[in-house]
Amino acid sequence: MNRTCQIAVGFLAAVMLIPALASAQGKALALGKNGDLELTAVASIGPTTLQPGHYRLQYYEQDGRHYLIVKARREERRGGRRYGVGSGTEVARVECMLIPLGQKSSDTRLFLKTDPDGTSRITQVRIQGEAAAHVIALEPKG
Repeated sequence: MNRTCQIAVGFLAAVMLIPALASAQGKALALGKNGDLELTAVASIGPTTLQPGHYRLQYYEQDGRHYLIVKARREERRGGRRYGVGSGTEVARVECMLIPLGQKSSDTRLFLKTDPDGTSRITQVRIQGEAAAHVIALEPKG
């Protein structure tokens, strides 16, 4: 019985430490900053197609999984009509993997790949002030 109690206490201690370790890693990488950008051409991120416009990118962690959230920054007005979605509206949420960088990113950058059909896909994001690259998880085809 004593051995079983030791194992249970050890397991509970480990479960309680995991969030603290994740939080410490997030602080060391300076995660949680916002990155603002303007897309000048259509690009996809995960399954979502982003139209040209202004967006805000933010890292989010939940249950040990990492996400990048894309929000619209503002609506476009052309000829008296409004286009796009309202400012602050979440337009995409994609799972990502964090790759530590040697230093904080000096600006917000997108890394694009052109698919065989000619469309641009965002494969990696670096947010100004963060010391990690967000590599976008590939969506399963079909």
